[in-house]
Amino acid sequence: MRALQASFFNGRSPIFSGLRQVGVGAAAAAVTFAAGGSSGPQSVS
Repeated sequence: MRALQASFFNGRSPIFSGLRQVGVGAAAAAVTFAAGGSSGPQSVS
């Protein structure tokens, strides 16, 4: 929804804005996953 709103202000296609937002979210997820993986498994007791 946010990407659709942004497309009205920057003049770009809603599809482009949506794909860009998905890309940003995927990159954030990858960084989070990598940071969690680098710290190793954690045991919760």
